[in-house]
Amino acid sequence: MDDKSKIIETLKNHLQHLESVHAMWLEGSLAEKDNDEYSDLDIWLSVDDKRLRSIFDDVEKALETIAQIDFKFELKPSGELGHNVYHLAGMSEFLTLDINTQKFSRDIVLREEIDLYETIFDKAGLIRTMPRESINFNKAEQLAELIKFIDYTALSVKKNALRGKKIESREYYRNILVRVSEYLRKKSDISEKTDFGFKHCYKDIPKDEVIKLEAFYFADVDDDTIESLKSWLKSI
Repeated sequence: MDDKSKIIETLKNHLQHLESVHAMWLEGSLAEKDNDEYSDLDIWLSVDDKRLRSIFDDVEKALETIAQIDFKFELKPSGELGHNVYHLAGMSEFLTLDINTQKFSRDIVLREEIDLYETIFDKAGLIRTMPRESINFNKAEQLAELIKFIDYTALSVKKNALRGKKIESREYYRNILVRVSEYLRKKSDISEKTDFGFKHCYKDIPKDEVIKLEAFYFADVDDDTIESLKSWLKSI
């Protein structure tokens, strides 16, 4: 049994019998069948409302039956969701455990084709899916709005470069490319993830387009770069 399977099986065996834990499921690369040697584990738990964070005590006891916890980071110490990150001694440096908790009173509704998941256990059928919302994408209108945004923001790219404010200039250019990535996602019918920035761009955007986007991301920026970007967008 590999380390990922061992971790999942151990948590399942330790948590499933607890009355305060109602469901456990996976998201991320393992659930999406996009797992490789660099992938982490994204684990979700539905727990009694009052155990949103105290359940991590049980999680840690389970993990320590496998190996010593040599890294722990509480990403969400407050709020409606819990999120701790762990690493176990002796395992791949990339195998971090993102363990997320949500209250039993909070509905678990995942979007079909977008929020891919794998159920480990679900005692009361809590996990539900909903169809994707149909979005009307008008390419001509969206492209026209994008070009306006590029033209407007490019002024800030240029004037901050002329002022010698290289970081600010680059940030405005990055804002342009983030907006471009939103457009490319919409064009590829993945409008639900337009707020992801560049995260998952290699997965969501067609290969030839994301390679071109990557080239623009690392390009030296001048007027020709902006014009080249607009010409490319108009051609696809």
